[in-house]
Amino acid sequence: PRFVDPGGTQRGRGVAFALEADPGAVGYHVQIARDRDFVDVVASARAADPKVDFGPLTAGRYFVRAMAVAPSGLEGLPQVESFVRQVQALDAQPGLGTARNVQLSWSLGGDADARYRLQLFDLARPDLPVIDELSLTGEALGVQNLAAGRYEWRVGQIRAHDGKIDVDWTPRESFTVAE
Repeated sequence: PRFVDPGGTQRGRGVAFALEADPGAVGYHVQIARDRDFVDVVASARAADPKVDFGPLTAGRYFVRAMAVAPSGLEGLPQVESFVRQVQALDAQPGLGTARNVQLSWSLGGDADARYRLQLFDLARPDLPVIDELSLTGEALGVQNLAAGRYEWRVGQIRAHDGKIDVDWTPRESFTVAE
């Protein structure tokens, strides 16, 4: 089977792969290894569906191979791809504040020396950030004296790779500041 999105970088909480469905297959066997020859296999899964989730995996370069399983139980030829695992798992949760003060916090699932970028948007003007903090090192930011209204915010983990700076954003989270 072919991978839907081969190679690239896996940054989510877990490592997952989607395969193009093979009409003659009754299942799939997918393995992850540290080497191209699959001597050092670190994860293996069999699934009836062409989507396989391996859960958490440490950072590094890996290889993945997938084989379709025929009704006879025989496995077809493997499709092999390489991928990079960069652990990045942020949970963006607004905390409870007092009056017009809000504590925005997130939890880190990766590097201890991570830097973050936080953006806060007033939904009255959702394209222009009210706050855009570029290089946070902690996992929380207190925001004071917000006007009443609806807000959205997101946190990005700043990464440098291949000579460029990347920001991996969480989905926007919303909250309301009451009168």
